[in-house]
Amino acid sequence: MAEFKPIIDTKRLHINLQRVEEISRDVLRLFNGTRHMLLYYEDLVKDPEEVQKIQGFLGVDTRGLESEQVKIHTRPLKEQIENWEEVLRRLKGTEFEKFLTDKDYV
Repeated sequence: MAEFKPIIDTKRLHINLQRVEEISRDVLRLFNGTRHMLLYYEDLVKDPEEVQKIQGFLGVDTRGLESEQVKIHTRPLKEQIENWEEVLRRLKGTEFEKFLTDKDYV
């Protein structure tokens, strides 16, 4: 799986990313009156304290948790996407340009 390099459909990429953001906004709006917590996978990976925050939010005893999951994609995004240059050109100058920087691999 680590060697798989997808080809991104750049013709619909911008539209698809806009749709995902729209859905995310709708979900947050719909759950606005519900007690909830925003959680990002990247935050969990970078900071073990995040798990304790989640446990506190859920009202469960804080305990150390471990995972046997291993990271399989360890190379920069430009080495993992077959048509990276095309993706780069499509998103450059858009609100999604922020996704082009791969902070974990710099």
